[in-house]
Amino acid sequence: MCPGIGAKDLEHAGNSFVEIDLATVEDRRDVWILDYWANLPRAGALPSPKHIDPLDIPPDVLPYIFKVSVEWTDGRPGFVYRLSGTQLTKEYDREITGMTPRAAFPNHFEELEAGYAIAAGRQRPTIHRYHLPVLNREYKWVQRLMCPLASDGETVDMLFGCLTFP
Repeated sequence: MCPGIGAKDLEHAGNSFVEIDLATVEDRRDVWILDYWANLPRAGALPSPKHIDPLDIPPDVLPYIFKVSVEWTDGRPGFVYRLSGTQLTKEYDREITGMTPRAAFPNHFEELEAGYAIAAGRQRPTIHRYHLPVLNREYKWVQRLMCPLASDGETVDMLFGCLTFP
């Protein structure tokens, strides 16, 4: 785990933020993403973002995927949405690609960033369930799988995953 990322991030995320044991994952999209990530080529401990090929992703999974770039400054990660599937755009009622969590979700970016920081710091897949405040609507439960990627095989510079609505 990277310095400064851990239990405090979970505490900061609040009571609606629950970590899920990967062994209990049942959603077929999450299972597919986990298997895909596990079988990607590696030049070190982690696969590179360049190995993610949208043509490999089944049509029923593709609308739920996302990519978040991770930029490290003084040991702390910063995040920018690089890809947001069409179902996510529909749920958010807008496109978030190119935005930071703060810009995309100003009322709850801290929870999102805490989850991303944990996933980036662990260097292994992580899944969380939390309440997502959907724009102009009530909160709804979502499940977010995040798999770390590293251009150099070691330092996480992207998270690839799937957001589902159980």
